[in-house]
Amino acid sequence: MKKLAVYVWMLAVGVVPAQLYAQDSADTLKLNLQQSIEVLLKQNPAVAAANQAYQQKEYELKAAHGLYMPQVGVNATFGITSKPVTLDLSPIGEALGGLYQLSAGQTQLIGALNPAITETPQYQQLLLGAQQGLAAVSNAEWEKVLLEDKLGKVSADLKWPIFTGGKIMAANKAAKASANEMSERARMVTNSEITTLVQRYYGLQLFMEVAKVRKTVLEGMHKHLENARKMEANGMISEAERLHAEVAYAQADKEYKKAVKDVDLMQTALKSTLNITSPVLPTSSMSIVKAVMPLDSYIEMARQNNPVFGQLEQKKLMANQAITKERSAYLPDIAVMGSYDIYRYNMSDLTPDWYVGVGLKMNIFDGLAKHNKIQAAKIQRKQVETAEEKIALDITTGITKVYQQMEQAVEQYQSGEVSLKFALEYLRIREKGFSEGFATSTDVVDANMNLSKVRVEQLKSVYEYNVALAALMELTGTSQQIGAE
Repeated sequence: MKKLAVYVWMLAVGVVPAQLYAQDSADTLKLNLQQSIEVLLKQNPAVAAANQAYQQKEYELKAAHGLYMPQVGVNATFGITSKPVTLDLSPIGEALGGLYQLSAGQTQLIGALNPAITETPQYQQLLLGAQQGLAAVSNAEWEKVLLEDKLGKVSADLKWPIFTGGKIMAANKAAKASANEMSERARMVTNSEITTLVQRYYGLQLFMEVAKVRKTVLEGMHKHLENARKMEANGMISEAERLHAEVAYAQADKEYKKAVKDVDLMQTALKSTLNITSPVLPTSSMSIVKAVMPLDSYIEMARQNNPVFGQLEQKKLMANQAITKERSAYLPDIAVMGSYDIYRYNMSDLTPDWYVGVGLKMNIFDGLAKHNKIQAAKIQRKQVETAEEKIALDITTGITKVYQQMEQAVEQYQSGEVSLKFALEYLRIREKGFSEGFATSTDVVDANMNLSKVRVEQLKSVYEYNVALAALMELTGTSQQIGAE
């Protein structure tokens, strides 16, 4: 990341004494700008929310990595059927029984016709076999229960994808791009909040300095009023002159009180940005800093560092991966699968305890859904490219605008230096003239008002410069360099 090349050109205003415009209590935080930025990065809710969103995407990326790994789970099932599942083999038993009976009968008939043969071992073996077979057939269960009406099992299942046509890889690349996009968004939110911080940090300083100017004017108007009263008492001026001095004093008092309220309001705004309850006393001076690089250099810096461009680049990557994912749907999914029964209840002995194999799944026709999704992803990519062109133009315009604002602020400050010298001298002359009777109260009041106006304009030119500089650094993606040594 390139750094914003700047150097301190002239010091505009100093730090306002704490005792004048802020309660320098035990809980008052005396912070320079860099310290304020550090508090913002830790405390600001918008920054915290953006960082949390990024962390969420990081975990989603880790989840996508898990798609490469085998999936192992435990399944438990229990069911009740309307009736047991049986296999009736009684016709086979009856047939076998008939055969054994026939065999025994034939053997006995042979023995009756030839009694001598009954004494042979062969005859005895045949007769015994036929009798035993008939007994076995008679005693056998020819109706087998395959599944009981209540059954269940607990099994461990495995599924491991070995080919998905690029779906898993596309999902991982998309998740990575999504995390990067959210990181750029978090940086954009942070930069925006830093710009707001600068506006309020230096805004508080501006209002404190304006209050100081208003207080000086009020003290001057009070002194002028006291002189007017003395001169009226001595017959040197009319009652109207003295009344004019009183009106001027009342107006100065009103403006001072308003300035103090403005300080309080900006203090509240600054505490809100920092998400703290303690009052803040800025210790960094507002100053004018002159950029040493030409305008084109800042535009190029923005092209490289502005998080908006980073977001758009990641969105293009996500669109490309969406296209890849949808195209992969035309290819089959192949996975290794397996299962092992950890516990069985009333399960048939005919079913195996485990199995392992390879499965394939492929969609043949989906009503052109894949085709339309690919076209949608291509349009999304084109939308990002079109948005990039417009955003580049907007950022260039924005940089040009704030760059010119910075130059204008410098010019206003420089011209204000001459006006300030004149206003001081003009007030001195009018005050002396009034005391000598050569000037009116109006002349003195006008001189005081003119001096305060010049001083406030000087302060505003420095404030506007710093705000424009903060905006420039936000546009160039270098906001976190603000306040750095």
